[in-house]
Amino acid sequence: NTLKFEITQIPFHYRGCESISVERIIIQNIEFYKIPTVIYKCIKVTHLQFDHVPIRNISSWICRLINLKTLILNYNQLTLFPIEIIGLKSLENLTIINNKIEYIPDEITELKMIKSINLSYNLIREIPLSILNISSIEQPEPKLFSFILKGNLITDIPISICHRFACREKFDLSLNFLEDWFKNKQ
Repeated sequence: NTLKFEITQIPFHYRGCESISVERIIIQNIEFYKIPTVIYKCIKVTHLQFDHVPIRNISSWICRLINLKTLILNYNQLTLFPIEIIGLKSLENLTIINNKIEYIPDEITELKMIKSINLSYNLIREIPLSILNISSIEQPEPKLFSFILKGNLITDIPISICHRFACREKFDLSLNFLEDWFKNKQ
């Protein structure tokens, strides 16, 4: 079931979200600056997507979405990585494209189920070494199979990250400022 809003406002009066089987919520092109509280009551949701919605931050209430596997926050106004998502224990896919995020916090390693991270077209300048610690307790190797940082401001790649992620299904650092880095490695 998908709940999709492409209208000018969300029906904030709706209160039954926690009792219905909404699995996907997609909200696009709506002018508001924070996620409506009613969304955090939809505890059965597995896919939450906000595109072209000028949200600037995420409430800690997002941790109530205990079944959330996919979170997409594209073309918004986020300037900080939403650290509040660290409490999402089921999160597998994280996509935050075309925002204004400047750095990846070390806490990202607490996303134990994560398989895919796409932070393309932000303002990220470096890849933290802590990214090497993304793994589950059961597996010695990272479960992360897709790590995309296309179109950021990255000028250097720690060699340990290259070794660990080079064989991953998807490791994309294209459209960064890595020309000098590649020249120095030859």
